[in-house]
This record gives sequence, C-alpha cells and structure tokens, in this order.
Amino acid sequence: MSYAHDTPEHKRTVRALAEFLVQRGMDVDLDQWADVARIDWGSWAVEGMSKADFVLVVASPDYQRVGDGVGPTLANRGVQAETAVLRDLLHGDRQTWLSKLLPVLLPGHDVEEIPLFLQPRDATHYRVTSIDDRGAEDLLRVLTGQPARVRPDLGTRPVLPPEPPAAYVAPVVSPDLVQWRPLKSPLEVVSRAVLLRQRHRAVAPTVEVHLVPVGGYERLQMRRLNRFGDELAVLGRQEGLFSAVQGLTVGSTEQASWAATDDVRGGPVTGLAVFRDGQRSCWTGFPKATVGTVLVYDDLVRRIADALALLTSIALPEPAAVALSVAIEPISGLREGTMADLASNSGSMSYTQLPEIRLPAEDSVAYADVVRHGGEIADELAARLVMALRGTRPF
Repeated sequence: MSYAHDTPEHKRTVRALAEFLVQRGMDVDLDQWADVARIDWGSWAVEGMSKADFVLVVASPDYQRVGDGVGPTLANRGVQAETAVLRDLLHGDRQTWLSKLLPVLLPGHDVEEIPLFLQPRDATHYRVTSIDDRGAEDLLRVLTGQPARVRPDLGTRPVLPPEPPAAYVAPVVSPDLVQWRPLKSPLEVVSRAVLLRQRHRAVAPTVEVHLVPVGGYERLQMRRLNRFGDELAVLGRQEGLFSAVQGLTVGSTEQASWAATDDVRGGPVTGLAVFRDGQRSCWTGFPKATVGTVLVYDDLVRRIADALALLTSIALPEPAAVALSVAIEPISGLREGTMADLASNSGSMSYTQLPEIRLPAEDSVAYADVVRHGGEIADELAARLVMALRGTRPF
C-alpha cells in the first residue's frame, strides 16, 4: 500500500483498511507493520512493488501534490521516491502496470486527490465508502478476481431466412408514433443554473433537456448517487458530448451528481446530471456564428434527439413514463437562420433580452417511446421551443 502520511487520522484509516484486507485473505505489505527495526525504506518499497500482484495507491491531498510534482521538495520524501518508481514502472510496461496500480479513495476523499499519472477520470478508481464488505465491494472484487457481472457463454447463431424481393408500395402518411398525455399540473424541474448555482454560467445560448419520472420512482441510494459524476464524465466523453481534451468538473450534492465542462470564455457550457429523485438532464451550446448565435431548426432537433439518446443510455431504473422539459438560456443575441448564416450576420430578427425560454414539464410520454422514437419527440419539442421564442420578438 502506497500512501502519504497526511494526518494521524489518515494513517489510522489506511491501517484499518489494511487490517480489513488481511482479515479477508489478502497478504498486505504496510510500512506501519515493518518499522520494528532499521529499514532501507527505498529498497523495501521497490521490492514490495515489484513482487506485489497489486499496488494500492491511497489518494489524499499530499499524495496528489507529490504525484503531480507540485509539492514542497523537502516534504513527503518517501512518497516522492515511491511515486517516481511507480511512474517509471508504468512508463516501462503500461499494459502490466495499468492493471496493477489501483487508485483507492477512502471515505471523505475525492477523485481530485488522485495524481494525474494515474488518470483519475479516464481510468478506473476504487471508492471505499466504508471499511466493510459492502463499502469496499468494488476493491474486493478486483483483488479477488470476482467480477459482479459475468459474460454468458457463446450461444448458437440464429438462422434467418432472406427477405422476399422488394416491391413498390405507395407511401402513406403514418400517424404520430408518440402519445403525449397532459398532466394535471406540471412537474418540478431543476434547471442547470439552479443545480450548478451559477458556477458554470452560460454566456452563449444553451439548450437544456430534462426527463422527469412520472408516478412512483425509487430514490437512488446516496452511495450510488455519489459515484455517478465520474460515470457521467466517462459516458459524456464516449458519446462525444465532451471532447477528449476538455476540462471537466465533477460534483455532487445530497440531491444530484453531475459532470460539466469547465467555464470557458464566452463559449458553450455542456453537461450531464442525474438527480436522486430520477430526473436526468443534459445541456449543450448552439453552434457559434461569426456574429451572435444562430438557431438552425434541424440542428436544434438533432441536439435534442442526441440529448434524449444520451439520457436514456444512463444506467438507471427505467420509469414507465416521463415528463419532458426543454429550455434555452440565455436567449439574448440568438436569431433564427440556416447553416449558411453561421458565417454571416444574416437570419431573422434576434429575440428580445429575456433571460430564458423554459417549457414546463406538463406532458408525459412512455419512456419506451423516448428510447424508440426520440427523433419524433425531439422534433415536437423543437417546434414548441421555436414557437415560444417567436413570441418574444418585438413587434
């Protein structure tokens, strides 16, 4: 176990985790058990790391500073030596050491305390919420090679007959695929600005999409909610909501967890959020024009449809139905136009200086329809937004 002696309490917690792992059949090397005689700690650490099946790197503020090379040179010299060795081992044989180095977050510690060379957000880390089987389940599973989900055996391929030759069929106008059911009263929706308390204030117009469960919905357990921010960051990068190089802020409260782009100078703010009561939210900016911002209808439909697809891919229990709310905030400087207008000052008249347009969650649709017919739902929501925006134009 590699860790920094931040405080006496931190040392005791590290020792408690080591004792717990020994009780669960793990052979653990810990410096606190090896100091009964004079020891060459550098050799002790290198020998232990080289022979170990895993090296548990316990995150803490001091360990992060030393690992990133920004701590005082005269402090934490033991950790300085250990992190130097770990960096070299990882650089020399990344395939082996990526799976052997396990960043561990003890109760009360955050992913920001993991050094960058261990990839705090782009690689797996192990959060210990309490020092028992339940709180350390993820860590115990990787140490003992017992995955929670096992891939089934390969089955037999089905035999599928070919389709008959195509015949011309006159096109027909299909009825609407989605049924919108009005609610007795709109559901409460937490907006992006309220969630982030203006820490990520959107300077350029930003479109928000919110899904709110209708009817009974089991609240998320707090320990599950607290882990969601990191999962949303990974999901957002995988699905292209966040670029591979964008800086992200991951956070949580007692009601929600989120991942969002760091504040940028006048650019769009993008993010994902999950709430304990089941609300899911996604927000993203419009394409930037030479002057101001242009709302292109087809682009708006695509952004809402992409947000719906992303929100329904989050690993949460599926409600029977959801209410949908969309918003644009702020709307100053926004104008309707085409893709060609992005490079000019063309387009229709700008909307007024209202702070936002927000459509309430007053209709519900089946959750399965959001999954299957997201494009139709996005088209309807975009049409409602544009009609509401046109009502803000000065006469």
